[in-house]
Amino acid sequence: MRLRDCFTADLRARSPQRYSPGELLLKLILNPGYRVVVYYRIAVFLRKARFPRRLTNLCASLIRVRLSRVPGVEISVRNDIGYGLHFPHPHDIVLGVGCRIGKNVRFYNGVTLGARTLKAMDENQDDDTRYPTIENGVTIFPGSKIIGPVTIGRDSVVGANSVVTRSFPPNSIIAGAPARLIGGEQ
Repeated sequence: MRLRDCFTADLRARSPQRYSPGELLLKLILNPGYRVVVYYRIAVFLRKARFPRRLTNLCASLIRVRLSRVPGVEISVRNDIGYGLHFPHPHDIVLGVGCRIGKNVRFYNGVTLGARTLKAMDENQDDDTRYPTIENGVTIFPGSKIIGPVTIGRDSVVGANSVVTRSFPPNSIIAGAPARLIGGEQ
């Protein structure tokens, strides 16, 4: 990944339109959702860079602290997140350390993706297996909580204030607490 991709890759994944440097700067200043994604991508770039390791880790940590304080978004640089990530209202969003998120996923405010248990039950168990997997094209509306090792299928919609504790197939419409399938594929 190049540093230039931090600014343009997520935009290109959603639309083929080309942006001038001025338009990107304006978007960075005026669009808080775009700013969160760019900060996250820069932190990931620094984490993987071959510069002095302590310096890049420090910079990545400072960016992460900035994200958690100002817009209230907590994303670990160890998450596996595809391009096209979009935060229309980036406030109170927590994406746990082991989440796997596909391409073109949209998160609204108040969304939490987390583990069901505090630590892995078995010492041999991979820590990332405790967290959700969100496939390509999923939209998660405000206040939703997705907890545990569940999979939300591609092109699904999770309704507002849903509490998801089990997996759902692709093209599902999910709502409720506890969440249930209310539309899409059965």
